[in-house]
Amino acid sequence: MARDLVAGIDSSTQSCTVVVRRLDDGAVVAEASAPHPPTFPPCSEQDPGAWWDALCTALSKLSQFIPRIAAVSVGGQGHGLVLLDRADAPLRPAKLWNDTESALDAAELLRKLSGTEWAKRTGSIPGPALTISKLAWTERTHPGMIKAAARVCLPFDYLIYRLSGRLVTERGGSSGTGYFNPFKNAWDTDLANFAAPDVDWSSKLPEIIASDRPAGQVNEAAGLGELSTAIVGAGTGDNMSAALGLNLREGDTVISLGTSGTIYGRSSAGVCDSSGWINGYADSAGAFLPMVTTLNAAKVTDAFRRLLGV
Repeated sequence: MARDLVAGIDSSTQSCTVVVRRLDDGAVVAEASAPHPPTFPPCSEQDPGAWWDALCTALSKLSQFIPRIAAVSVGGQGHGLVLLDRADAPLRPAKLWNDTESALDAAELLRKLSGTEWAKRTGSIPGPALTISKLAWTERTHPGMIKAAARVCLPFDYLIYRLSGRLVTERGGSSGTGYFNPFKNAWDTDLANFAAPDVDWSSKLPEIIASDRPAGQVNEAAGLGELSTAIVGAGTGDNMSAALGLNLREGDTVISLGTSGTIYGRSSAGVCDSSGWINGYADSAGAFLPMVTTLNAAKVTDAFRRLLGV
């Protein structure tokens, strides 16, 4: 059977959606979704295994198309912290981007290094959303856990790892960690040491690959049957994949209302805002994605819609 389709996986805070498109003209053929466990900030956590279960459930609804899928990739929720042991089991639930228990830890990171220096090296300054603050929270509340972890990664990295068996990441999604330099496209492990000192980061962090390179193929160990041998893309963060899908150009502005609210554009030059209002993320096409974000968006507007009966 010809492999004439591709599948895009959106693994968001609330659900996993798989959209199948034709390879030749991009037309949508089918889609399916499955929910993720609900979250209740300020403690917002999910079991990474639940993301995989939701992905498998969504794929099972598309079984008739699976043999025709040539490639898959993931656009995933940003910033979440996934810690895996040597058997690839999560050491604890993943702290998500909208978990704010690490606010004190973010403030402490800013006491250790100025906002100007953080912005110069990462494009952003530590806030509760960024992964580095969640690393610091974990080190403070679960001493030794990060040292014991075999792998430290983001939500989309985890799913790409489960699909391909290779732990990789790319510049777009990783630019939201707080310990990745988007100007050099490299980890800045000295910054990670501010969160958890004396850790062998080189053995734990994903390999950085180009955003347009494959991570590998769906391996048989993933247990996805006829999807095996399909190419697995590098994956990226949700806003970065949205920018690709919109074919975002310099001068364009995107407003996105989901669980969070974002406004962003594309820039050929990196942004370093020491005030913290603008996050100077990288995109997945060799440029940058300066972004302003609010923690709450659609949940608030939907609550008022219900209150007003409209």
